[in-house]
Formats: sequence, structure tokens, C-alpha cells
Amino acid sequence: MFNLHLLKKSISSNWILWSVTLGASLLIFILFLKTIGSSAESNSVVNVLGGFLTSLGINLPLVYIVVTGNKLVAVEVEKGDMAYYLSTPLSRTKILTTKMIFFSGSVICWTLTHFVIGCIFIGIFNISMPIHLWTVMTINWTLLLLSFAGISWLASCYFNKATFSLIFGAGIPSAFIVLSLLASIPQLNIEYLNYLSLLTLFKPEKINISSVNTWLPQIAALLAISVFLYGAGIYIFKKRDLPL
Repeated sequence: MFNLHLLKKSISSNWILWSVTLGASLLIFILFLKTIGSSAESNSVVNVLGGFLTSLGINLPLVYIVVTGNKLVAVEVEKGDMAYYLSTPLSRTKILTTKMIFFSGSVICWTLTHFVIGCIFIGIFNISMPIHLWTVMTINWTLLLLSFAGISWLASCYFNKATFSLIFGAGIPSAFIVLSLLASIPQLNIEYLNYLSLLTLFKPEKINISSVNTWLPQIAALLAISVFLYGAGIYIFKKRDLPL
């Protein structure tokens, strides 16, 4: 249900931004890892890695996610490229499925690269961090980013104007980040705002492998949200009229 030529075109159009933002993220991630000593306790390691994943580990990929999500559909509709695709035998479903595979795959490759680097550092420097805990943290992080990507994807599929797509695709994830930040300030007494943000489903410091309630429901919820957003985007795009 995908087109190889269109997949290659999506890769060639977006690999530079992906590489630049990934390179910046990996550089900072390695600097975080270098602050961890072999004598550091497991809780300290989790706090350091969790500190990266919940801050720059979200903000940096979000730049790529917002820009690319907007380009994949809304920009192509506005520029007329989508009209060209639809003049070929390719169906809307195949076009959107191909772009969705690229988009979600690029996010997964992003987090997988960090996972591998983390495993290398854990092994070489004998960092006190169980691999299975690092694996669960990475899966949780990946699904959070896929959910953010799903928001950008849905906005791109819904709006004909790239400007509106960008506003909603960037604005909603940014609002989640702001809400989570405000909720983390004790003096404000507004912890309840956490429940209005997707970030409440990613709390690395609370993950306990032996207690599935600390990570499995969060992972399942983010997976369901991601599948819904991508599926809804494709469905909406199939049904709506396009300015072709």
C-alpha cells in the first residue's frame, strides 16, 4: 500500500533537515551521557537521561516534526504538487500511506539512533542503567514523538493552507509543553494542568520495570493516540475536497 518512488522523493526532500536536527540532538545527548560517571547510581542516571528526553529530546525533534509534517501534505496541496500526484494512477490512500510511512519511520529512526548510542555508552562506560529500563524509556519517548507527529500530520491533512497547518501542527504540541512546564512549578499550585498535556504520559523518573502500571498504560495510550491521529488524517484527506 505504498509507492517506492514517492517514498524516495519524500526522503530526498527532507533528509537534510532530519540530518541536521538529528546531529544537533545526538551531540547534546552525548554531552549529557558524558556527565554520567560509572559510579553514578541508577536513579541519578535515570534523572540525567530523563532530563534530556523530556526537554531537548522533545524540542529538537519537534522542529523536524512540525516542518516536515507541514511539507508532506499541506504545502504540496497549496503548491499544486498534490494535483500532479492525483493525476497519476496513484490513489489518495496510497499517496498518504506512503508519506505516513516515511514520516513515522523517520521519527522511529531518530529515536532508534539515540537508543543505540545510549546502549554503547552504557556498555563501554559501565553506566548503572539496566538495558531493559532504557528500552522502555525509549519506546515511551518514541510514542510521544509519534503522537506529536500525528498532530502535525492531522493538521497537514485537514488544512488547505500551509499557514493554518503550521499554526495548529506547531501550536498544539507547544501548548502541551507550556502546560507541563507551568504544572511543574510548585508555587503556582496548578499541577492539574499536567492532565491536559500529552507529556503526562511520559515520566521517565517514575518508570519501574517491575511495576507495569508505571509504563504499560502510558505506552498503550500513546500508541492508540498515534494510530488514531494518522488514521484520522488519511480518512479526512480522502473525504475532503481539494483546491486542485
